[in-house]
Amino acid sequence: MWDGSVRVLVAGLLCAASSASAGTDASLGPLIAGTHSYVSGTFVATDYAYDDQGPARDETPGGDAVYPEGLENAADLIQLQIGLDGGLIEITAILETLVDPKLPLVGIGFDTDADPATGAAAFPGGEFVPQTPLGIELFVRLSKASSELLHFADGHWARHARLDGEVDVEANTLRTAFPRNHFEPGDATWRAFAAVGLATRRESWLDGKGPIFDLAFVGNESPAYAIRFQTGRAAWQDRKQSEVLAGTLDPAEAAALIDWKRIVNGVTELAEAKTPGMHTLLYHSKLELGEGISPFPDTALEGTHDLRRLHRLYKGPYQPYVLWLPERTPLPAPLIVLMHGTGSTHLSAMSRGWFGPGRLHPRAAVVQPLGRGEATGYFGVAEQDIFDVIADITARMPIDEDRVVLTGWSAGGMGALRLGQLRPDRFTALVPLVGHSRQEKWVEHIISGGEYFLPHALENLYSVPVRSISGRLDDSKADDGPDRDELDLYAMGYDYRHWLLFRRGHEVVPELVNSALVEAISRPRVIDPARVVFTVEPYLEKSDPDTGLALRYDGAYWASGIRVRGGPFERGDRGTIDVVSLARADRNRTTKRISEYGVSRRADLLGPNRFVSTNDRWVTRGLVVEPGTGAPTSNGLRATLEGVAELTLDLERMQLRADRELALEVTGDGATRLHLLGVWSDGASLWRDGERHSAPERGTDGITISEDFAGRHHFVLRPVSRQ
Repeated sequence: MWDGSVRVLVAGLLCAASSASAGTDASLGPLIAGTHSYVSGTFVATDYAYDDQGPARDETPGGDAVYPEGLENAADLIQLQIGLDGGLIEITAILETLVDPKLPLVGIGFDTDADPATGAAAFPGGEFVPQTPLGIELFVRLSKASSELLHFADGHWARHARLDGEVDVEANTLRTAFPRNHFEPGDATWRAFAAVGLATRRESWLDGKGPIFDLAFVGNESPAYAIRFQTGRAAWQDRKQSEVLAGTLDPAEAAALIDWKRIVNGVTELAEAKTPGMHTLLYHSKLELGEGISPFPDTALEGTHDLRRLHRLYKGPYQPYVLWLPERTPLPAPLIVLMHGTGSTHLSAMSRGWFGPGRLHPRAAVVQPLGRGEATGYFGVAEQDIFDVIADITARMPIDEDRVVLTGWSAGGMGALRLGQLRPDRFTALVPLVGHSRQEKWVEHIISGGEYFLPHALENLYSVPVRSISGRLDDSKADDGPDRDELDLYAMGYDYRHWLLFRRGHEVVPELVNSALVEAISRPRVIDPARVVFTVEPYLEKSDPDTGLALRYDGAYWASGIRVRGGPFERGDRGTIDVVSLARADRNRTTKRISEYGVSRRADLLGPNRFVSTNDRWVTRGLVVEPGTGAPTSNGLRATLEGVAELTLDLERMQLRADRELALEVTGDGATRLHLLGVWSDGASLWRDGERHSAPERGTDGITISEDFAGRHHFVLRPVSRQ
């Protein structure tokens, strides 16, 4: 009678809750790992992502549990929700990976009198032997095959009720519920413990025949980073968890206090990431990559299989990143995006102690993305991760979008230069650390599995200052690395500094890097420059309807819709525009070359600093670029087009007017459709090299000139109203 009533009540609830669609984000609250919130009366605990490595078995930080082949990450808890729905206590678990609904088994134990001296000392099954008793009286088993409520009495566990468990592989959730009136919480405070492992038809971690991979309520985890050769992965903020599971740390570190008074009263109290220091945040990705963890790249080149064991692609919907905040964060906050190097993760900079007074401490929010893996090259889905992190932090706190700096070390420095070339209008400055824009062909192919992914378009950085730091003793430089980038930027007359540290190799000196970052965020990004130079390399673009990935690089600033002639495209196919607004008196920039030596004795890279004495020596080389003044102005533009089939220019952003005669000086190499956005109320006539030409196409948002621009030609657009 009791079992039947429970199953009917729960079945009704779960049917109502099972309408999630593909890609549904079932999480509640702010997704700050290692914290809990109350959201409209639901207790919400958010866990760390990819921390599912079980108990510690040796002295290296983190767990050592190994999944059966092909099942990796199948028991990684992201969030646990406990609340009321009418007369039911409802429990929802969200997992990072949920492909096979039969695999995960979630267990939740409740200490209903908040007294560890009463109740069961441990979960059923004996897999987890805690250092001190848990004192739990109730236990909920939640899985697809068998869900039940157990009660501890007279020294043993007994089934109190069978429950219905619903598994939604689209929303990555497991849900169950049981009537509250049989264990009425009132306004008491319960202690809770929760764990996730795997189950098969014949055995599970509740039978003592498999490890617990993850715990729910462990907070304040260390970023301590060490490669786990048992798993091929690093410690992912699971150090305390692994010690609790090994029985060497008090299980109170894995306990939550659930205040039923807050739940009954529908309270909302959200965790916050506002205090100075480190916070681990998660965001829900819109990409559908298949979940789980797989070797990266998909196809290994000969001799690189060992690297693939350590280099993974983390495909789950909940992606982690680290946020660091200074003692006093200005609002809106400048944003620094710090990208890790090969073999590292979002935790690496924190684990190395780079942040703090006297080291890295810019007055800015600093985010450190995972980039979907340890060595993903920051292209494809890894590139999307960077921009998703920027979008997520911008939604969480006021960010000064005109002061966004890209930096990173080693492969992260390469990534900063890569993304800066592809999307220059998004960033204030680039600060590559022991990183450079090129790689030898074989290195590029090892990273990607045989694909070219690096642009060759430093010319796109016309309005983006570059601040590069490298070591003279660095033996990892390819094609002279930062030195070659320096020569190219100098030849183009672009704003750059290159600090070459004489006694350093492939390493980062936080005390010196800080000064470069502080200088980088001191000025706003250029939004509407007088000149746009932009190269499109179509082979770099990615479009995959199955995953939702769509990466295009067809313009910047007031130039858009750039399409290259030809196709299909290979490496080397490109189209370049160089367009100048003659309405801008500041279009002719001035440059000044600098070359000077420095020593870090109470000094950093930019000058005296009594807090910095690393005894480093360096040479600074670069160009100081300033806006010009006094250039004659006119209502016109000058453009050079190479390999361009189509181009759109926003006249208003160029400070050009459509209600006056507009002059265009165009040098080209073939046919191009040139769209000019503006308002020609009565249309316009077109003149080419002094002779009246066929009328241009007129659209709702402007005029299109379709011409063979080969050679150099002068065009004039005259509004009909002025003829």
